[in-house]
Amino acid sequence: MTYRTCLACKVVGPPSATQGTRAEPVGFVSLYLSELLQVRPTEVRDEPCLAYGSGGIAYALCRTAVRACDICRPKLLASARKWIQRSLVAAQTLTYPDWPRHSFSRGFAGLYATGAMIESLSNRPAPARRFIGLYLARVRRSFRSPELFEGAAGHLAGIAMLLMLPWSDAETRKLQRTGDAIARRLITRLRKPTASLSRAGIAHGRAGLVLALVQWLAWSKSIDRNEVGALVGACRAQRNNPFWANGSAGMVQLFALAERALPNRGFKSRARTQALRSVAAADSGHPMVIDGPPGIALALLELASVDPSGAWRRRARNVMKSTLARLEVPEQRIYGLWGGLSGLYCLALDLQYGSWSGFPGLGA
Repeated sequence: MTYRTCLACKVVGPPSATQGTRAEPVGFVSLYLSELLQVRPTEVRDEPCLAYGSGGIAYALCRTAVRACDICRPKLLASARKWIQRSLVAAQTLTYPDWPRHSFSRGFAGLYATGAMIESLSNRPAPARRFIGLYLARVRRSFRSPELFEGAAGHLAGIAMLLMLPWSDAETRKLQRTGDAIARRLITRLRKPTASLSRAGIAHGRAGLVLALVQWLAWSKSIDRNEVGALVGACRAQRNNPFWANGSAGMVQLFALAERALPNRGFKSRARTQALRSVAAADSGHPMVIDGPPGIALALLELASVDPSGAWRRRARNVMKSTLARLEVPEQRIYGLWGGLSGLYCLALDLQYGSWSGFPGLGA
């Protein structure tokens, strides 16, 4: 990769890379990446997790490193490694009474998965295997909640994400066995609906469980694809909610993924319908993935990957530019991946590179 195509070079490499204003993806990427590389641990007061805190810094740096040049990549991964280590140390001392310590979004599981990604990309097999072992031990210990944000569906989505990276046959088998076991338990839970699964939306509802199962179809031969397709068809968004966590943007992501895994079942049409509802409200909300325009734009990119003729990428860029034009940095939870600005940063990366790396935290 040349300096001209590595967006990180402006910050950690030669000072000749393209610059831009904050209202353009390339400008925001430069400013935010500079912030990530300069901020001190004592200045980050958010909880040490992937979705809302310092784990989001490590993930954003890791995602940047994937496309960086040979000069910038080691520096980015080294910084990401330090943030994961600091996050894990800080997490050991958390005393929140209701903290979901096993969860992917807010607990140890997401930090271990990010650590495994960092070490795999760094070509450090021993530390990578250690993180895989810690991740699997953590997810095997908990099935109290089935949901995506705080429970088993998030664990399964994390395993699917990890399998996108190269592993030994032994590590791959471990991940697949654990994933199949979780998938079977999720399907059993979905066959017997309970009040706790009656909520709409991706983050805390049935749709999040189904999304994880759809992602798992790429790695499992034991799941009934027709049953998963029926589960997708039954999913609904929260009414009058355009955003990702509970509303129509989350349905866009689900139906687009289902279209790729289970084509020609009408899911693309449903994704388009939900996308138009989301775009109509894209000027509201916070600059975060869970309840703001970044989640809408990311869902549009997911749809563009299966419907490239639909101008969804252009619409995603327009949503991004509008968000940057009125961006106000939050006073807390600045760096989280889903509940901070790191998700917006990953969106800017994909738009600037003209590609799609998958939904942050749920893709490679």
